[in-house]
Amino acid sequence: MYRDLSQYITQRLAALGETPTSIAEQLGWGSAYLYNIINGQFRPSRKRSIELAEAFRDDPNIILALAEFYVPPNQDHNEYLDLLNSLDSESQREALAYLVFLKWKEDHSV
Repeated sequence: MYRDLSQYITQRLAALGETPTSIAEQLGWGSAYLYNIINGQFRPSRKRSIELAEAFRDDPNIILALAEFYVPPNQDHNEYLDLLNSLDSESQREALAYLVFLKWKEDHSV
């Protein structure tokens, strides 16, 4: 799992062979904005977090959590979080995507 938002962005840029400037341009952002996020000056909005995840072709829930758009888990969930953290990053993304699907299905059931 990623340690923080800066690490996530840095690793995703490297994996895609992109630079902060190239991704910022794709998104129509100023490059200074993305550099400020990478340097921890501020965090992106929810909307911009999702845009960034889409540019990285990644699950938006990962960056939303790293940008602190989540409800902290209560103590009862620590066992599940430990299990999730024991998985490799690809398995973590798949598990989170499945949980999002289950929540969507629950919210949309008749």
